[in-house]
Amino acid sequence: MQLEEIKKFQTTTTAASTDLLVIAKADSKTPKAITVANFLADAQGAEFDTNKASIANGDKIAILDSAATDAPKHILWSLIKSTLTTAFDLLYVGLTGNQTVAGNKTLSGVTTLSGALILTPQLLSGAGAVNVTTAVTAYTSTGGAEALTLADGTAGQRKTIIHEVDGGSGVLTPTTATGFTTITFTNVGDSATLVFLATRGWMIESLNGAVAAP
Repeated sequence: MQLEEIKKFQTTTTAASTDLLVIAKADSKTPKAITVANFLADAQGAEFDTNKASIANGDKIAILDSAATDAPKHILWSLIKSTLTTAFDLLYVGLTGNQTVAGNKTLSGVTTLSGALILTPQLLSGAGAVNVTTAVTAYTSTGGAEALTLADGTAGQRKTIIHEVDGGSGVLTPTTATGFTTITFTNVGDSATLVFLATRGWMIESLNGAVAAP
C-alpha cells in the first residue's frame, strides 16, 4: 500500500476498540492491520529502554487529562513540585523560616526553642472574663474591686495575669482553685502566674504584688 493510497482514507476523531490501524512492519515494510485494542495493549505494556537516575524540572510526566476526556498529555516535573508544595504547606509546619500557625497544636516529647517565645496577650479592660485561650492577660482596671473570672483550663496549662494600667483594682475568682479563693490586683505591675490541673483546678505558681485570699 502506497502513501497516496493511505491519504485517500477518511479521517476520524474517534475509534472503537475493534477498528483497525494500518501499520508497516519494521522488518519487511509490509502493510499490516492491527486492532485499536491490541495496539493500545502493546503500547501500555512497552518499557522504556533507559532508566534515569535523577529527575529534572524540565522532565515531562505522562498523564491522562480528566478535564479533556482523559486525553493523553504531559506535565512538567517543576509544576508537580510546586503544586505539591502548595498543598503540603497547608498541612504541615515548615522546619525553617518564619511560620504563622493557627489553631490548637499538641507537641509530644522534649521541645527546644532556640529563639524568643513571644506570647500575644489578651487585652482586658474593666470587669470580665480572663480567657483561657492566651497565655497572658494584660488587665486595665477602670473601677474599684472589679470582678474578674477565670474558667477551668487544660491540664498543665499556665496563665499569667498582669495589672497593666491602674484605674482601680480587680478581684480574680477562678471557677476551680486549690490553695486560694481570690487574687486581688491593686497596683500597676501586680501579677500572678497560675497552673491548672484537672484534679486541682488553678494553683498559684508565683505572685508579684498581687494578694491571694485563702
